[in-house]
Formats: sequence, structure tokens, C-alpha cells
Amino acid sequence: MSSDAQLAADLARNPSQGLSGVYNAYSAKLYTYALTMLRDPATAQDVVHDSLLVAAGSIGQLRDPAKLRPWLYAITRNECLRAIRGRNRFSDTDEVIEVPDDSVDFYAGLRRDEASRIVAQGMAAMNPADRDILALALQHDLDVERLSQITGTKPNALHARLSRARTGLSDAISALVLHRARGKDCETLAGIIAPADQPLSPLLRKRILRHLRDCDVCERRRRGALAALRPAMAAPVFVAPPADLLSRIQHSLHQGQAAPVSAAARPFDAEGFPRPLDGRRSTAWIIAAAATVVALVLVAAGLAIATNGSTTAAGDAQPITGSAPAGPVPSSSASASEAPTAASDSAAEVTPKAPVTSDEPQPEPSLPPTQARSGTKPQKSTKAAKPASTPSSKASPSKKTSPTTSAPTQPAAPQPPAQPPVIAGVTLEDLDTSADGGYTRCDAFTLRVTTTVTGEVTSVKAIIKPVGSVVSLSGSPHTGTVTLPPGDYVIAVEATGPGGTASRDAGSVLHICPG
Repeated sequence: MSSDAQLAADLARNPSQGLSGVYNAYSAKLYTYALTMLRDPATAQDVVHDSLLVAAGSIGQLRDPAKLRPWLYAITRNECLRAIRGRNRFSDTDEVIEVPDDSVDFYAGLRRDEASRIVAQGMAAMNPADRDILALALQHDLDVERLSQITGTKPNALHARLSRARTGLSDAISALVLHRARGKDCETLAGIIAPADQPLSPLLRKRILRHLRDCDVCERRRRGALAALRPAMAAPVFVAPPADLLSRIQHSLHQGQAAPVSAAARPFDAEGFPRPLDGRRSTAWIIAAAATVVALVLVAAGLAIATNGSTTAAGDAQPITGSAPAGPVPSSSASASEAPTAASDSAAEVTPKAPVTSDEPQPEPSLPPTQARSGTKPQKSTKAAKPASTPSSKASPSKKTSPTTSAPTQPAAPQPPAQPPVIAGVTLEDLDTSADGGYTRCDAFTLRVTTTVTGEVTSVKAIIKPVGSVVSLSGSPHTGTVTLPPGDYVIAVEATGPGGTASRDAGSVLHICPG
């Protein structure tokens, strides 16, 4: 099989021939994903048709040919969103699911197609946003980095969404399994489902899940079903599109339809990925709001500057309160030395002090520039007035005000506060799982937690709920193992450093052997 880079190169060199290679490698996967999102075979075919035309017309946008796979999913996802908007319906969680009358014995083993059908029914009951992210991660084995490129969502937010989506799928499958049991071995459940032929509505799902919290019999049935369905979740069945779809796409390509369809798929980001349709509106709103704020700030700043300028000009035209009559124009050197103290002197004159009557030495008063120029002397203090009347009085104020005229010493820049560590990624691995998705041990299992942490750390640990176990992680990357009894666990990682503590939801692990 050709690599993604080779498929991309062939498509760029000869779109007609290269499209056949891309179709053979990815048509079933893209069609299955479109079916999961749209639940309509005809619309899913149209989506794959348009997606591959976009790929043929926009392959030059893709900067890294090795990223062909997530690029194709990104295009197909946008076309699915476009189709959903076209039919003016994004949420179908209120739909009723028709469940077959036959009960499935999960303890006797399941055929792969039957297990896949139950998983598909469970995903159909989820809200579209959770179903989208879980289908890409679970069914199509796309990691968080590729999911971030496809959906335009930051990795930290993706981890939270995946955790919520896994819980949603578990709840949907649990309600479906118990509904198919028709209340077997549980009279309370039978009363909730009655009449037995009623479909699984959203309200009925909530009632079943509420009952599940308090019923040990139904909880055991749920756990056994999830364990039996786990291989189907890990190895989904891909549905091949109709045989004539490739010829339809080739015909449209020869008719020149790739260019207009590709134009409708724009814009593309710097890596060549189409910008997600479900993120464009919010981004545009943020940009518009930011531009408005900047414009308002600039207008306010301009008004402040204009007001300052007019006030200063008006102040320069008025005589200083309490100053002597205007005298001869001072020299430029005197003006330069006195200008820095004008504001403080005028402020002192607004609230004048009583004249000094004591013969004891008093602190020398601060003289306004106009008083120094006119030769006016303060009363009762000859020593204080003498510097003002001597020829050196012009130099004296400049010496006394030199601390005011010099630039203030800038304080040392404060050191930035220490930042908490960053948990870059977490991997959970069940060490007692076989290659086919089964379990090699049923009495217990060993869980290995591996995380990558950046920044200064003093401790890293994994917290396992609901048992409350804490596992210390060490090394580079930080790793730790723990042996747990069979069950369903939720794991979180905490990293502590001088700047604080960071935490991250690592997801869940299910280890329950059927029977």
C-alpha cells in the first residue's frame, strides 16, 4: 500500500489517476464517518463525492503530504457540517431508536457485526458534537494532535471532550442493552420499560440510567455488555460505499467541477487544512469585537490627547495665581532651569502659608519663578531673602531643584511569578490486554500511566477513581504502574511545582471479563 505522502504526490501530479489511489485507500473510512455523522446513505455518498473533489482541487494547499489522512477527514467533516446545516438540523438526540425485540446474550459471545451494530446504535443516541469527536478518535484511531488539526480545537479541550463523549457512549449503550433485556431478572426495570414494545426514547433512556444507579443486577449486566462490546469499539467495521461512486467522482472531475467545489471549501489555514465550519462564526465574532475595542481605545486616547493639549494651551495663556506682574523676558537658560519646577511652585501658591514672624531660623521657603525674577523678598527673614537678591540666585534654585529635574530612578523589573507545570499528554495502557482486544487476566489487571510534563516539578501523581488510589509517577517521561481489581476507572494526573499544581483528565479504563 502506498504511503500518504506518495498518494498525495500522485494526486498532485495527475489528479485523475491519483484520485483512484486515494479513493481505494480512504473511501470506505470516509463513507463510514459520513454515515456516522449524517445517518443517511444518500447524503453520505454526496459528502464523499464532494470531499474527494475538494481534495483533487486543493491538494496544492497541503504543506505536509504525510498529513493526507487527517487532511481528508478535515475536508469530509466540513462537508458533513455543510450538509447538516443545509437540512437545518444539528441535534438529533431527541430521536427515538427502534430496538429489535430479541435479547442478546453478551456472556455467550457476540459476532463482530452484531457488536458493531449495537455500538452504532449507541452512538446514534449521542449528541452530534460528542458523536463526531468519538467517531474520529475511537472508530478512526486519530490521536489528539490530528484531532486538533481536524476540528480546530486545542488539545486540552479535546481531552475534556473525549472524556465526556466516552461517558456519553457508555450511558447510551447501557440504556440500549438494558432496554433489549426487556427487564429480564429485574422486575423494577420491566416496570420502567413497560409496555415492552415501546421504543427507546430520550426520556426512557434517562429513566433507565436513573434506575441503573441503584440496581446491582442491572449494573452487572451493563458491565458484562460493555466488556463484550469493547473489541467492536477498538476495531470497527468500515462500510464500503456503492460501487459506482468512483465513476461519479471521476466524471465530475473531468467536467471541471473540482475548482468550484474547492472554492466553496475555502478558506484554508497555513498548513493547508480547511478552517472548521463550526468554528468560523465564533472566530469572526471575536475578531470583530476585538477590532471594535481597539477602535474605541484609539478614539478615547485621541480625545484625551486633544483635551490635554487644549488645557495646557489655556493654562499657558493665563498668569500664575499670586504671581508678580510680568517683568522682563528671562533668558533661555533661566527658562530651562526654572521650567521643571513651575508646576510644583504654582501648586504651593494656591494655598499660601502665613508669613513667618519668629526670629528663629526657619526653613528657606520655595520661591515661585516669577517672584525670583521680580526680586520680591519674603518678610522677617533676611537670610532667606538674601539668596534671592544676590546675583547667584539664578544658579542657586537650579542646584536646589536638581533632584526634581533629574529623571526618577527606574525600579528593577519584578521577576515573573513561577508558573505551574504543564501536562503535555497522558497515555493509559492496560498491560493485561491481548492483541485481539480480549483480556489475559480476569482477577485483576495492571494499569500503566505515562505522562509528559514540562516545567519545574516536585511531584507527579495519578489519581484513580472511584477507588481513590494515588500512584506516584517518576522518570522521563513520568511513568507508574498499579494493579487494580476488574472494573471501570477514571484517571486524572496532577503535577506540582513551585508555581502551583496542574491537573489533567486522562480518560477512563474498563477491564471486565465477560461472565
